[in-house]
Amino acid sequence: MAPGYDPALTRTVPGSNQDSGLHLAQQLAAHHEPPDALVCASDDLAAGAILGLRERGLRVPEDIAIVGFDDRPFAAHLPIPLTTIALPLYDMGLQAAERLFAALSGRQLHHEIVRVPCRLIVRKSCGGRNA
Repeated sequence: MAPGYDPALTRTVPGSNQDSGLHLAQQLAAHHEPPDALVCASDDLAAGAILGLRERGLRVPEDIAIVGFDDRPFAAHLPIPLTTIALPLYDMGLQAAERLFAALSGRQLHHEIVRVPCRLIVRKSCGGRNA
C-alpha cells in the first residue's frame, strides 16, 4: 500500500460522464478530510468533479487538484483548464484495426500487451502554470 493512500477515498462510479463526476465530488467534499487530489478516469468525470467541488465551496487547485484522462477538446477550455493524460487515439485505433483484420483473415493471434505512449498535459487544475 502506498504511503498516504486511503482506500476509503477510492470510488468507482457507474459511467464516466459529468453527472457521475459531480456526484463523486460531492461525496468526497463531504468527507471529514477531503483529499488533496482527485484523479479521474475521464475528462468528463473531471469536469463534473470540478463543478461539484465548486458547489461545495472548494477551490481547484488550491483545495483539491484534479487530473483527467483523455485530453478531450474541451479540457483546455474549462474555466479551470484541466490537467489530463493524452492518449494516441489514432495509433490505438490502428493497432486495433490491424488485429481485427488479422483475425478476420484467419491468422492466429497471440495474446500480447500493446503499450502506447501517453502524455501528461499539465494545466491549471493541478496547480500547473500552463493553460
